[in-house]
Amino acid sequence: NSGEVVNPHTQMLFRSPALRQFTYSFKMIPRSQAEAREIIKIVQFFRIAAYPELGAGNSEKEVKGQQSIEMSTFKFPDIFEITYLTNGKKNKNMTQIMHSYLTSVTVTYNASSPTFHADGMPSEVDLTLQFQESKALNRKHILEGY
Repeated sequence: NSGEVVNPHTQMLFRSPALRQFTYSFKMIPRSQAEAREIIKIVQFFRIAAYPELGAGNSEKEVKGQQSIEMSTFKFPDIFEITYLTNGKKNKNMTQIMHSYLTSVTVTYNASSPTFHADGMPSEVDLTLQFQESKALNRKHILEGY
């Protein structure tokens, strides 16, 4: 009734800066079956790079006549160096990106038309890649252009 509420005394507790994430989307429309095959190779490259390899601590065992892999360790997936270029030179007008891991690969085939090339290759591929930097930034990094 008085138009007042209790002060919750909320304060922010700083723990660490968040790791930045970057998303890139590409629409690839091949003009030929050969270009469609190249797009499939591009998609495969990024899908492979996003996932880890099995580490040395893994072993195969047979369970009821079937082979299975006991997964105890992974090797880190590939790390990317993302650079914005203009006329072949680093574009200093763009915020630079630290080495990053590819955390998500999303592929959509034929989003706007259900047509295929004669050999079954898609006529359109949308590729979305999400990267996350491998380390947190500090003020020194910001002054360096990150």
